[in-house]
Amino acid sequence: MITAWTRALGELASTRAHRRFLAAHSRILTLNLDGIEDKDNVIALYPGDGNVYVNERIFDDMASRLAGKGVEEDEVVRLVARKTVSHVAHELCHGMFIRRLRASAGETLIAGSVEQEALCYRDEAAVLDEAQRRWPDLAEHDFGRTESSDAALLESWRKGPKRLYADVAKLCAHFPTILSTSNEELAKTLKNRAAEFRKDVEAYRAVEDVSRTGDAAEKRAADEALAKLPSKFEMDRRLLWAQTTEKFLEDPQRVERMRKFVRAEMKRFFARPKKRKR
Repeated sequence: MITAWTRALGELASTRAHRRFLAAHSRILTLNLDGIEDKDNVIALYPGDGNVYVNERIFDDMASRLAGKGVEEDEVVRLVARKTVSHVAHELCHGMFIRRLRASAGETLIAGSVEQEALCYRDEAAVLDEAQRRWPDLAEHDFGRTESSDAALLESWRKGPKRLYADVAKLCAHFPTILSTSNEELAKTLKNRAAEFRKDVEAYRAVEDVSRTGDAAEKRAADEALAKLPSKFEMDRRLLWAQTTEKFLEDPQRVERMRKFVRAEMKRFFARPKKRKR
């Protein structure tokens, strides 16, 4: 699959930057999302650890659908890669954004934001739109899971950046917005979120300890509790989020540098496309 995605990225004009990024970080794509919270509905994820994790379970489901209709194995891989390449581009966009932010602010911050999500959903929509035009045979197949969300994203994107941003802001209301508050309020929001994540991790580890060291009854209760909690992968992601946020906030000037960087990114996001000369 990874080879097929790389090939698909290489066939589209809208993925030039993503392709260059992937070439510079050739091991960034990692197949399998086992253990990630909500893993049945997440196609790909960039948790900030330098890797894009892609959900093998979803691809198996798509492949089974196509194989059940008599599609040959090689064709199945090609079709699934082309159908999902927009989601891979979205997560590569996060990696690209975080590295550009580090260059501008002087430190890594993997905390998500509405602005970052808007930029990456824009990339996803542009890739999806081109993929559908370049590979019209995709419309001949029912891939299941992504059909309705892909259609909704394209509808939003085609109505313009203001509509796309508004829709992303609703979808990602749990993320902070970088530009709609002061430096001090933003820093406070990030600090509080980091503290919440640390508490989540501490609580999870306490239950884990009981699962390892408790008596039979305690272990059984702890295992039942762990099954209801977010996965270990998710807890590791929250800890990394907290650690990088705390380090980032050690220098208050980084917040202003981050806002300056995001401001420039969003100016390009909302800019009207240049009219082609006739």
